[in-house]
Amino acid sequence: MKKIILALPGLLFFFIASSQEAASCCDVDAMNAYARNAVDKKFVASHDAPLPFHYQSANGKDINFPAADGKEAHGWEVKSEKPSNYYILVFHEWWGLNDYIKQVTEKLSSDLGINAIAVDLYDGKIATTADSAGKIMQSIDKTRAESIIKGAFNKIGPNAKVFTIGWCFGGGWSLQATLMGGKQSAGCVMYYGQPEKPDKPDRPDKPANGEEVAA
Repeated sequence: MKKIILALPGLLFFFIASSQEAASCCDVDAMNAYARNAVDKKFVASHDAPLPFHYQSANGKDINFPAADGKEAHGWEVKSEKPSNYYILVFHEWWGLNDYIKQVTEKLSSDLGINAIAVDLYDGKIATTADSAGKIMQSIDKTRAESIIKGAFNKIGPNAKVFTIGWCFGGGWSLQATLMGGKQSAGCVMYYGQPEKPDKPDRPDKPANGEEVAA
């Protein structure tokens, strides 16, 4: 278990993140590893189906933007009351970008005073049962998801400072988006999402030119 800190203008948040996945927390391909949870009966049983809910937004709206693969991507955006160069990208649970996520996205934008975009990695699909959520999650193509995230960064623009937040399936993608954002990334919050395995350091007995040293 580790502490994760999210720093935003005038605010500081502390979150506790833990990994609950059945797959190894150090799987080389973190997001494909997380998708395997869809066939884990205990994992599926631990998720109660969301209750029917319709959110009436004051300021949020559906948006479409070009993904990096040339196809159209979908999201839900809330602009800050005052102009801001700060954004938070919100990544949905395995249910998809439903009205619960829209509500949280608008609250984050209002409370923090920054722009917020809920990124739809399911391309419009929304699950209402654990079984359907698992099937959609397993069907996600990592390359397509990364193209959507790159498209979101392109829409935001190169001068914006970007924070990310996500839950469950979205927790892992929150981390992926922060890694992809490079210098634009300002902070990341994961709610028990799948972590990445760090690159192994070079062996001390292996020279940079690749020649082995005799033992």
